[in-house]
Amino acid sequence: MTTRFFSWFFVVVWAALIFLLSSIPSLNSGLGVWDLILRKLAHIVVFGILTGFLIRAFRRTWPDLPARKIIIWSFTLAFLYALSDEIHQGFVPGRTCSAMDVGFDTLGILMTNGAFLIMKQKFIKLFLLCLAVLVVGCGPQSQFNKAMKLEKEGRFSEAWKRYQEFVAHHPNDPLAAEALFRAGWVTQKGLNDFFAAQIYYEKVTTEYPQSKPWAQAAALQIINCPDYFPLIPGSEWEEGDSDTKGSIAKTVTRCLSLKNTKKTLPSEAAILKRSFYGGSKKFQTSSYVYRKSNKELKEYVSENDSRSKTILKWPLTIGQKWRTPMGGRFFVYELVGIKEKIKVAAGEFEGCLKVKSSIEGSPGKRFEYYAPGVGRILTTLSSSHGEKRNTELISYKIAAFPGFGSRDPSP
Repeated sequence: MTTRFFSWFFVVVWAALIFLLSSIPSLNSGLGVWDLILRKLAHIVVFGILTGFLIRAFRRTWPDLPARKIIIWSFTLAFLYALSDEIHQGFVPGRTCSAMDVGFDTLGILMTNGAFLIMKQKFIKLFLLCLAVLVVGCGPQSQFNKAMKLEKEGRFSEAWKRYQEFVAHHPNDPLAAEALFRAGWVTQKGLNDFFAAQIYYEKVTTEYPQSKPWAQAAALQIINCPDYFPLIPGSEWEEGDSDTKGSIAKTVTRCLSLKNTKKTLPSEAAILKRSFYGGSKKFQTSSYVYRKSNKELKEYVSENDSRSKTILKWPLTIGQKWRTPMGGRFFVYELVGIKEKIKVAAGEFEGCLKVKSSIEGSPGKRFEYYAPGVGRILTTLSSSHGEKRNTELISYKIAAFPGFGSRDPSP
C-alpha cells in the first residue's frame, strides 16, 4: 500500500511542479541564442519525466498489467495533461498556448515510452533522475545561486554580470528585485562605482516598489551610496584635538545596535555612544540615536524621543541648505563642497563633503568634513586667517557589512 501511494505521490508532485513553472510569466532560460533550444528541450524533459513516473505508478499498482496497456494509459494521461497545461499557459501574462509545444511534450512522452520497452526499470530510474537534475540545474534559481556564489567569493565583476543577465531574462521572477539590488550592491561595495550603483537602486524602487525588503533597502542605499555616515554596529572612531592629535583631548565613538532591530534595516539606524577623555582619563559619556529616512540623517536624544536635528540632507549637491533646532536655537547648514581632499591623522581622503554650519544670526562658522565610507574626519572653525583645525579623526574601524570584510586602514 505504501509503495503504491508513493508511486502516485511522485506523479502528483511532478505534475504540480509543471503547473507551477507554467504559471511564471515570461519564463526564459537566460542563455541568449540558446533560449529557444533550452525551452523546447525542457518540454521534452519534463513530460518525459512525468511519463516515467506514470509508468512506474502503473507497474507498482497493477503488476500484471500488460506493457502495451501501461504505455497506452501513461501516454493518454500525460498527453491530456500536456494539452491542459498548454491551455492554462494561455491565461498567464507573457505566455501563450502553442500546438508546437504540445508536440514537443508528446515527443518526450513517446521517448520515455520507448525507453520503457527497451530498458530495465532500474535504468529508467537513473534516466529519470538525470533528466530531473538537468531541469533543476538550468532553472532561474540555479542561475541566481551561481551569481550569489560569485559574490561571496569576491568575484564582483562576474557576479555583477550574472545578476544583470538574470534580471534581463527573468524580469518577473520573484528573485528579480533581489538580483537587481545585489547588482547595485556589488557595484557599490565591490567595484566602488557609486553612480552606477545608484541607478540600480533607483530601478529597484521604481520597477519593484512592492518587493520586500528590497525596495526599502534600495531607497536606503540611494543615500548610502557613497555612505558618508556609516551606521554599522561594531564600527568605532577615535577623534582628537588637532594640535596634539588627541593627547590632550579625545573622543571615542562606538556604533551600537538599536534595541528593536526588527524595525530597521542594516545601516538605517543605530546608537552612537561617545566617551570623552581628558588625557587618558574618561570624564563623560553620552549616547544619541542616528537614523536615515526621507533623505535625511537625523540625530535623536533617545530611541523613543521624537526631537531631532538634521545632520545631513540629500541630494548632496553644492548649495543644499537646511535649518534645524538645537538647544533652543536654530542652526543653519549648507553643503559647500563635495570633492574635498583632506589629510588627517587617520589618513588622506578624497571625495569628501564639506558642510558649513552656524547659529542663526551669528557670524561664527564651523565646517565639518565627511569622507565616503568613513564618516566625519575633520572639524574646523572660521578665523581671520581662514579655517583653524579643531578636531580630526585619529583612527577608525568600519565593521563588516554582510558579504564584505571590515575596512580598517589603521596601523
